Amino acid sequence: MQSHIEHCFEVAPGTTVIEVDFDYAPRHPDNCAYANEISLSLHDPTGGRDARHNNPDYRIVLTDDYTSKGYLPGPLHPGSSDAA
Repeated sequence: MQSHIEHCFEVAPGTTVIEVDFDYAPRHPDNCAYANEISLSLHDPTGGRDARHNNPDYRIVLTDDYTSKGYLPGPLHPGSSDAA
């Protein structure tokens, strides 16, 4: 709860789509009045691609001209977010 976990990954040159499928547990910790919630922020070597909070379908898709709700479309830059 109330933590930030960074996970960097490489995007190869020529990549045309990025798909992130995720899940998490526990959804509601024992002895806690509040449920866990998750926010995913995506960054590429040029900066942020924005964020989505409490994504109910646990999936994010990015292409040059389409993104899941809450994210910014645009070129998929090769490299890693830790290069920013």
